[in-house]
Amino acid sequence: SKPKARLTTSSTTSVTYNYYVYFKITNNTFEYTNGSTPEIILTIKNPSNTTITSISGLTYVTQNGVSGFDVTEYNGIIPIASNYAISGTSSTSPITQEWTFTLTFLNLTTDQNANMDKTLNTDIIFKKDEYRPLLAYEVIDAWVSNNDDSIVIKHDGTILDGSNNVLDAEDNSYRYTGGDYDVTQTAINAGYSYVNTYNGNTTGGVIGVNCNGTNQYVGYNNSSCSTKYYYLLYDRNVTQYATYDAALAKAITDGYLVARNLNNYVCFGYDTSVLANATTCPEQNLYRIIGAFDDGEDGYYEVKLIKYDAATTTEIGTQAIGLYSNTTSTSNYSGYKGFASSIQSFTMIFPSSTDVFNSYYYELFLKQNNNGNHWTSMIQPSKWYTCSVGLTSNYKTTYTSERCNTVVVNNVELMYVSDFAYASPKNYWNYTLNDSGNATLNSNNWLYSGFPEWSISRYYTTNPRIDMSAIVVSIINDYSYSYDYKAIDYSSGVRQSFYLKHLTEIVSGTGSKADPYYIDLPS
Repeated sequence: SKPKARLTTSSTTSVTYNYYVYFKITNNTFEYTNGSTPEIILTIKNPSNTTITSISGLTYVTQNGVSGFDVTEYNGIIPIASNYAISGTSSTSPITQEWTFTLTFLNLTTDQNANMDKTLNTDIIFKKDEYRPLLAYEVIDAWVSNNDDSIVIKHDGTILDGSNNVLDAEDNSYRYTGGDYDVTQTAINAGYSYVNTYNGNTTGGVIGVNCNGTNQYVGYNNSSCSTKYYYLLYDRNVTQYATYDAALAKAITDGYLVARNLNNYVCFGYDTSVLANATTCPEQNLYRIIGAFDDGEDGYYEVKLIKYDAATTTEIGTQAIGLYSNTTSTSNYSGYKGFASSIQSFTMIFPSSTDVFNSYYYELFLKQNNNGNHWTSMIQPSKWYTCSVGLTSNYKTTYTSERCNTVVVNNVELMYVSDFAYASPKNYWNYTLNDSGNATLNSNNWLYSGFPEWSISRYYTTNPRIDMSAIVVSIINDYSYSYDYKAIDYSSGVRQSFYLKHLTEIVSGTGSKADPYYIDLPS
């Protein structure tokens, strides 16, 4: 490939501009078939016909008489040139600079059948400004580079149960799945199959909780725990930990648990100019990526976010949802994963039959940020389905029920019940939403907050605008994902959710909780 950079100018004196060059490799399914012997070589020549021999993160090699960079198993963006100058005075024709990119697949003397029918897609990017990856395709690339569905699952109708019934959403979305942590083989060998203990089994998980001297399961909720501590079931000394995170950290150090590194944290509504001061993203600005979704209308994928922790009355106002009900101490919830010492619960009473949440939540971004208009401009108005669902269906049936003809176009809403369901491992997708087996998933679903919260999905009722389904994943009473509470009789927490415009770029960050993605729209 010989792409060209062009400069057009009407100046009669010499002018100089600078540009950036990137080589992007995506969906590379090739592999090493003979140890670490290179099999795909990338050779690059700049406009002066000089071969580039040094790129950070890549190894320059010579194999079978071919010299270049070993990209046999590489996926991602490769920076080729930074602030490369192009100059000229011609006003009649563009000034051009030609780059040469050559990919060579090497024939080895060993068996290379494993690389038959493999795929490697590339793109060459010239930009006036430094390249910043699109957030949506960071999600998709996470699936491409982990095509064993270990982190992100693509929902395209290919995931089936034993009877060939489709279990996934069939919307071509890419969704993060599973828990933030997993057990290691060391834990399994010791008899611990789960990260946490759960209702009905206080011995099969690595981490347990003790309330008033009695061992309980993580997720056990009791406001009368005068003494509470977490402990590790493999620890014969029964060391007491004041917080869940402290017990978790110790289990990781001991090799019983491992972080899965979903890396789907986003800092939203936070002025990125403070990054020079290395200031941590404020807790109220921390969100997580549910996935990347194609609405089927414009050909683009938009990222869907959900707030990491429950919203407060400061964010949405006491009149926003109808009735501010109460403040509940998070110390009552042994499975709670957020920051707050207490959470405000709301009773869902709507001002009119056509209102949902949007007009109230939208105020959040205008009030919370001095640069409010900039952040609201990043939100993509989207269709939201406000349909009824049952709780005795598997996840695919629930997803289908949610997508009916009752639609509103809003900026900000709440997550669907199916959003929560599909955040669990796919081997659970044939469960029903109120199946007691879901009790094991309080540590295998990254969307589990450890506190009851509302969803946008309504429970079957004659008036779905008044009665809503509440996600109750604290496995108390019903031990299940969801339970049908009448909205006027029950209060629960809320976490706002919305879609970002498809051009949203990653400014910096790795997507971890400590180093979330900082985002912006291109200027």
